Amino acid sequence: FTRKLLALRQLHPVLRRRHFFRGQLLEGSQRKDVTWLRPDGKEFKDADWANPDAHCFGMLLDGMATDEVDDRGHVVSGDTLLLLLNGGETPVRFTLPVLGEMKIWVVMVDTAKHDLPVVRRGRVTVDPHTLMLLRYGADRRIATSADVRHDPLTPKERHTP
Repeated sequence: FTRKLLALRQLHPVLRRRHFFRGQLLEGSQRKDVTWLRPDGKEFKDADWANPDAHCFGMLLDGMATDEVDDRGHVVSGDTLLLLLNGGETPVRFTLPVLGEMKIWVVMVDTAKHDLPVVRRGRVTVDPHTLMLLRYGADRRIATSADVRHDPLTPKERHTP
């Protein structure tokens, strides 16, 4: 589990930022680096932060809304990720944000389940005391460095169905 999390952190630049998120529109853009979401998929308002019954929320990390640059001065961008947290005692159905592109949400981590759920109809159920991490992208399977084989197959492996 820990290896998978480390591989995900390595794969996604939005998880390796050098600066704090601001939650404001980036200059010259309509994108925020981080947006806090309610379970209905709408953005948190001031009153939501004061609600003692708000046990579930989402943290949308826009992979394209960055002010980070690499050593050569190129903008560091990546996939958009959504971290869902449910600290409550009951499951919560969470409506995923519609981002306007023809991509899909894929669950990458669910601390309540070994088998990852498939996203259907733009909603997921977040179990009690659970963290769920989703990726917004075109492909359904997310390769991690653990999935990549660096050494050649042995003769036995090549001939074993």
